[in-house]
Amino acid sequence: MGWLKANIDGSFSKEAAGVGGVIRNSLGKYIFYISSPTWENDALETEMIAIFWAIYLSKQCNISKLVIESDSSSFIKILNNVEAAPWNLVWWHNNIKRLLIKFDVHFQHILREGNTPAHSLAIRGKETEEIAVGTIPPNKLALLLHEDTLSIPYLHCRD
Repeated sequence: MGWLKANIDGSFSKEAAGVGGVIRNSLGKYIFYISSPTWENDALETEMIAIFWAIYLSKQCNISKLVIESDSSSFIKILNNVEAAPWNLVWWHNNIKRLLIKFDVHFQHILREGNTPAHSLAIRGKETEEIAVGTIPPNKLALLLHEDTLSIPYLHCRD
């Protein structure tokens, strides 16, 4: 199996948190998704949980080459060793690094507009109490995945 891509995201508020992710092959074909509630203390920790589960589940599926995209540039900098992990994330950071033994991975930043399916799954995880891992996408996810294949550019406006 060649390189696969995982788009992951975390959704955090004072009341709840959730993670979501989509794994696709090098042709952009959907493989599986994850959506889960989580109980973390901040947004960056929620992103760490999302990455941890994407790598863990990929290894369980014998996937050994993975490009991981997140819309958290701070998080990508930590994983690429550009910035140090905050003290409260060192435990998760070390566990992620342990999972990467005998595993090829590249961490990349993606704008939120390009991470819509994973963002949608993270919100779903935050709003439910159910852990969902599947190979058949729910209707909303199927629509978002289809939109990704249309090659329609995303507009990203800055102040």
